Amino acid sequence: QWASNRLSIPPKGYDSRGITGFAARREALGVGKSNVLHQITGTSNDNFRVVKVSDQLGIEAAESVVVYRDTAFWLWKDGVYAWDSSGIRCISDGKAGKGNVRSWFTTDSYFNRNRFANAIAQIDPIRNKYRLFLSAVGSSDLDRWVEYDLNEETWWGPHQTAAFTIISAMVVPSANDVLAPMVGSSSGFMWQ
Repeated sequence: QWASNRLSIPPKGYDSRGITGFAARREALGVGKSNVLHQITGTSNDNFRVVKVSDQLGIEAAESVVVYRDTAFWLWKDGVYAWDSSGIRCISDGKAGKGNVRSWFTTDSYFNRNRFANAIAQIDPIRNKYRLFLSAVGSSDLDRWVEYDLNEETWWGPHQTAAFTIISAMVVPSANDVLAPMVGSSSGFMWQ
């Protein structure tokens, strides 16, 4: 039964990576490829449809996609993007000239851009930040991170740690159901 419920995400064969990430917002499912973003809208099999949101950018890293308060955040080749009901914007450009960090993502001075597809992210609901973990220049480990303050619309970082190697990022509820950001290390421990 489910196999008959298929949607073709154009353009077929756009690149060898295929679908690179999903962004599940309230009224639309974003489907990203390397250089294009589509959304699936509708309420039933009879009216599901695929709509192109942008052919100017896509999703570079599946694990960089985080949806928080109906806004999707993700990493692309030249920065971090946000998609909400008003459209798509590059948040790496900052606001009114403040917090412009696009050079972090467009030069080889800060991060290993060949490893962007391996980036991971999380939302810190306590501090209200989007946190993105990347590899330093010359590294293949996720040993750097940057933070975007959702209230102030400013960037912080790059930060680094040598205490452990980060391999995952998540938000975990405590015994009192308070959500807290955590990272997993290659040694098998979780860190808050």
